[in-house]
Amino acid sequence: MTKWIKMLSIVLNNKYICNKISLTLLSLLMLVAIKLYLLNEAPKQVGKSIDPCVTEGRTSVTFIMGDDESQKNNFYKNATYFYHMDITQKTDFVVHSCKTLMDVSEYLSNNSNGKKFGTINMVCHGNPWQGLSIPIAKHLPRANVSNLENALKNKWIKPLCSDGIDHNTIINIVSCGVGQNDDFKSVINKFFTCPDNPFPPLINIETHFVNFSDKHEKRLSDFYFVLSKYEYDDPQIIVNKLQNKYQQIPIDWQTAYNNDNKLSGDRPYKHQFRMLVEWKIGFEHQNEIPNLSKEPDIVTWLKTQNDAMTELEQMKLKLEDFMWHSFVVTDQQNTLKIKGYANVEGVMVDKPTKVTTEI
Repeated sequence: MTKWIKMLSIVLNNKYICNKISLTLLSLLMLVAIKLYLLNEAPKQVGKSIDPCVTEGRTSVTFIMGDDESQKNNFYKNATYFYHMDITQKTDFVVHSCKTLMDVSEYLSNNSNGKKFGTINMVCHGNPWQGLSIPIAKHLPRANVSNLENALKNKWIKPLCSDGIDHNTIINIVSCGVGQNDDFKSVINKFFTCPDNPFPPLINIETHFVNFSDKHEKRLSDFYFVLSKYEYDDPQIIVNKLQNKYQQIPIDWQTAYNNDNKLSGDRPYKHQFRMLVEWKIGFEHQNEIPNLSKEPDIVTWLKTQNDAMTELEQMKLKLEDFMWHSFVVTDQQNTLKIKGYANVEGVMVDKPTKVTTEI
């Protein structure tokens, strides 16, 4: 840098040269000198951290992966507003047309337009047991662990490979607690990591339950729960189960489970939903279809089915968690359908730090 300053000083102090050289050339020399200094003296980044200066000029996109089924839960509607308007988390594009994993993959592969992606958000319902609520593709089932593994193994889908994605791309999976399941984290990372790309993206998979309780707020919560095949009329049974399971958690379970107000500030509140597991099993001949009229018979038969047991194991669930039903499918030849219902009952505790808009 010292040599460049001396040279410029000589140029500026020589009146004859100054009369002959235009100001444009002097400006150019100054820019070159500064550039060389920055290249030689500026500190270098080490490691896989995301450089905010790199991501600033990149394209950001949010995929809203579903539609609200009722006015009681405006999850997708509020998420749309949030990612349009939030002062820190809004993205350049908010896309509603992609409803499967393959839709997202095709969009990212075909719409980089010569630019790199910075932040990519995928917003959809899900849970730690069954993965994402969306299909893998239009002709494939739900994006859970076993279905994704089968789709990748059989090459029904391919990992995402896009010129617009590199190590400075951040992919955020915004879905309730799916990051709690290590098997799901592993297989979703396989899907979003191109084998030919030596610089894979950074993938963040939400471990908390997430809700967009209104247009201005993204709320993260811890969910303490128990599973039951029965719908108990006496809430004290659930309270006792929660107390036994989470003895080290300092929560008044009785008060919390009796609190139905989800907007009660920092107070824990009741949360419940019903979970469905379903399989269709095809047989070559009608006489091969087992007679499973009673639930104990279904449980005994399912224990002999490796695929079903593997799927439950990957979901961290047990046969005993469900109430099982079976029936013969009328519109598909020699096909048996088995359904299992489980009640997920528990208490939600909102995290103290909330992401909110300022608009």
